[in-house]
Amino acid sequence: MGLSSSVCPEWKEEHWPQAFATSPWMGPLSTVSFRALWAAIFTAHAVWNFWTRGRSDGAYHFVFLTVQASWIEALSLVLQWVVAMMGFQYVQGHVGHEVAPPEPSLVRISVALNSLSVPLSLTVAVLFWVLIYHGGEVVYIDIFLHGINALLLVLNLLMTRVPFSCARAGWLFLYQLIYVGWTYVHFALHIGMIGGCWECPEDAMVSQCHRVYPDDECPIYSVFDWHHPVLAAQLGFGLASALIIFVQALFVGLVAARDACDKKLDLTAAESTREMPEFLPLEYFSSQNPQSCVCWKCV
Repeated sequence: MGLSSSVCPEWKEEHWPQAFATSPWMGPLSTVSFRALWAAIFTAHAVWNFWTRGRSDGAYHFVFLTVQASWIEALSLVLQWVVAMMGFQYVQGHVGHEVAPPEPSLVRISVALNSLSVPLSLTVAVLFWVLIYHGGEVVYIDIFLHGINALLLVLNLLMTRVPFSCARAGWLFLYQLIYVGWTYVHFALHIGMIGGCWECPEDAMVSQCHRVYPDDECPIYSVFDWHHPVLAAQLGFGLASALIIFVQALFVGLVAARDACDKKLDLTAAESTREMPEFLPLEYFSSQNPQSCVCWKCV
């Protein structure tokens, strides 16, 4: 469960363009376009969620795990597109002998964000549908942020060659510690929630609802309440850790299967083309000694 942010050992340091700008299913140009489309989709949904819900909440909009995950996913895909654009020139068939430099810092940041955002999306979806959702009407943006996004990120992972392994699984565990710690800080500093926290009997009128806590003591999620520290710790470190381990194992297995099926024939052909000399000298086709001829045309 490491915190690796390198494309190694699956790729050499100078092969980061192949990891980001190539695909077993598409050419480099289509791969870059695919990454641009995914970046646009996720960024548009994150902005839309803020525009329709977050403007009235202000900074409180960003205390939610779903919101943080949506922006992490959007940033990750935007960086993958930028890195793919950077590497595009090195993976085209006409690049010749040009070799990419060792992986830049932006590549390392992108690998780390990808290793965090992909399993985080599925973890958030499971937690929402199991712990948060209690029935009723669901709007499209909730379905996207708690399901569709995870499916799209799985597709992005399988369509491209960015590495994902146990050596990078620590990023989500690190984020788990940070977010659980943040929820405790939110409780300890009495930040609370806008509008307070209310409890209403089923099918009851609004007038029958009662305030659970003062506004400055309201937890971010009612099921994760530091007024009950033992239950909060069990959920934040126990159940969440078990779920994260399962999700990480799932994605490590998917990527291992992806890499096992990827023969990288397009990369082999491209490398062979670049290794061919641009011209053959005349001496290659002629020899002063007919007995040493290695070509059909000898002098």
